[in-house]
Amino acid sequence: FNYTDVIVIGEGGGEIWSYGGGLAFPDFGKEGSVLGFFGGAVPYSDLNEIETPIHIEGFYKYQLSDNISITPGVIWVINPEQSDDNDDAVIGTIRTTFTF
Repeated sequence: FNYTDVIVIGEGGGEIWSYGGGLAFPDFGKEGSVLGFFGGAVPYSDLNEIETPIHIEGFYKYQLSDNISITPGVIWVINPEQSDDNDDAVIGTIRTTFTF
C-alpha cells in the first residue's frame, strides 16, 4: 500500500495511490517449485476523473534441478495509462534462473 499527498502547480492538490497483494504456494507440484498470484493497482492519481489501472499476474516457478528453474507467467493490465479507452494489455513472460 502506498499513499502520497501531492500539490501540482496550476492544478491544485491531489493524491497518488497504489496497492496490491499476492499469494504464493511453495512446493506446489514439486519440491522447490512455487505457484504465485498477484493483483493490485499501479500508482495512479486522483487529480483527473480517470480509471484505476489494475495489474493481475500469475506465475509458476518450476524447479528443473538444484541449480536451474524456469518461470512462465502471465500479466494482465486493465486500463493501461489510467484510461479505459486503451485496450487491456496481456503480457506473457518466461524467465530462466541459474543459481551457483
